[in-house]
Amino acid sequence: MKKYIFILFLIPFLLNGQVVEFEDSSKVDHNKYEPIFGNWFKVKKSGRMALTSTDAITKEKGVKNVYPDYMGYLHSEDTLYHLQWYLKNDSLFSAYGDSEYDNDVDADSAWKITVGDTNLVICIIDSGVDTTHPDLSANYGHLSENFYVDDFTFYHHGTAIAGLICAKSNNTAFFKGLADSCRYINARITSTGSFPSSSAAEAILWAINKSPILNCSWGFGVTYPPVIKAAIEYYQKYNKSDFLIGNGGVTVFSAGNTGNEYPVTPAYYSPYDPTMLSVAETDFDDVLSGSSTRNTSVDLCAPSYRTWICYPYSEDEDGYYISYGTSYAAPLVTATAALIMSKYKGYFTAEDIVSLIKNSTDTIDSKNSDYSGKYGTGRLNSYRALKDADKLIKKRNAIF
Repeated sequence: MKKYIFILFLIPFLLNGQVVEFEDSSKVDHNKYEPIFGNWFKVKKSGRMALTSTDAITKEKGVKNVYPDYMGYLHSEDTLYHLQWYLKNDSLFSAYGDSEYDNDVDADSAWKITVGDTNLVICIIDSGVDTTHPDLSANYGHLSENFYVDDFTFYHHGTAIAGLICAKSNNTAFFKGLADSCRYINARITSTGSFPSSSAAEAILWAINKSPILNCSWGFGVTYPPVIKAAIEYYQKYNKSDFLIGNGGVTVFSAGNTGNEYPVTPAYYSPYDPTMLSVAETDFDDVLSGSSTRNTSVDLCAPSYRTWICYPYSEDEDGYYISYGTSYAAPLVTATAALIMSKYKGYFTAEDIVSLIKNSTDTIDSKNSDYSGKYGTGRLNSYRALKDADKLIKKRNAIF
């Protein structure tokens, strides 16, 4: 097995051309600009370089705003089921330290309620997925799109995300996803670990009417790229799914791996978006991990420090690895949202799902007194989220 894994931390953003918002898309010169959506365009490039200066673009007729195309970064650092401690922590992991019993998401109890609906499709916006992996081939939704021009091998981050969400169980392979009967589709935005904001925006728009849940284990610097914000708003306005009441969907973002309070967007703006969740990382003792971003914008934590992940066979002959980072905390929240939608199809709005997950966590205050108010409501409990969903339905039915 390889002795390393790419663990990408947030670094200051790099510029990769420009994103332009026009007053009227019908009057845009398509020889100079490529459409993203609506009135949003990106400057065409020659190789890797933009041909036009920002000052020159600003002076063009019909230009409303010009922004940098900010660079984002991935947040990473069944016979294996007994090692997936975040699903069922029985305190036997001496190799990881003295873990305490039950510092997990209560997956065993959640699975007695549902293991997911095969018709529910989760969109993984990431580095691509090894869809031939024995734990991932069965739940692949057979829909992928590449939003990044370069085509270098960099599938391990997206493959890990897919495995944590919906690796197939009882299939003679090794791994088990939290929502192991749900399916996934794959929107590839990077081949190197970094990507322009325009690529991520295009991927978000591609997911419209395909998925009610977006997993986004990545982020940008303190500046929230306007094109990402606009794409999320467009998705929330126009996405439709039988699994939700009304339009929109749940967007799950990793909080970042800054190891401090430094803002990472879009997650940092979660308090202003009732359909978004910002997820930090805890370890096997319910302690906020040292690398996890912690601030008042975090909604909740999920246990993923030193967790097993699926790994592409093209990059590692064993197909599995141990890693950490908020990238791997977010998928557990995504999977929990999928379980709620699966069990209670069409009963809730996206806002309801977010509220249920945030308000059903286990308290971890005693272990994290130094970070009070900076790790959200607590540690994810998938079983409690499902039980609270059932209670909410009964309460609503009682009113009528």
